Amino acid sequence: LTEHCNRALSFASVLGREFRLDVLARIGTFNEDELLDALEAAHAAGLIVEEQGVQGRFSFSHALIREVLYGKLSETRRIRLHCRIAEVLESISPADALPLADLAYHFVQAAPLNGYDRAVDYATRAAREATESLAHEEAAQFYELALQALSHSAPATDDLRADLHAKRGD
Repeated sequence: LTEHCNRALSFASVLGREFRLDVLARIGTFNEDELLDALEAAHAAGLIVEEQGVQGRFSFSHALIREVLYGKLSETRRIRLHCRIAEVLESISPADALPLADLAYHFVQAAPLNGYDRAVDYATRAAREATESLAHEEAAQFYELALQALSHSAPATDDLRADLHAKRGD
């Protein structure tokens, strides 16, 4: 594959197993036609598949492909990409339809660069959303992410920490 294709796939690996064309285009400095050419080459090579019936959605054909690409990125590059992804997702999503789970994940990953406050906020909101959907194990994982981020942030109130522990326990 071309260097451009490899770069596009590396950036896509930070988005996750599944990724959207519009988000990928915004996090990189990709020309739309070049990006589509790169994705078509990756598709032809069997590395990614396009979701049928959903324009602009792709996924890696196997989780190991994504993991290898993600693992080849330096930690600094990954953190910076997570930061860009979080900001792009936040800017293109309507306020009432924020992808809280994705935002929580990317803000937590970007926290060393972007700060921990938004990571704690989005992880807590994603946990509440999971609880409302009766996805209790997922909610516990998001509360754990919030607690991890909180431990790195500025001194937090004991009340907030206790509240997050109690909600995770519930």
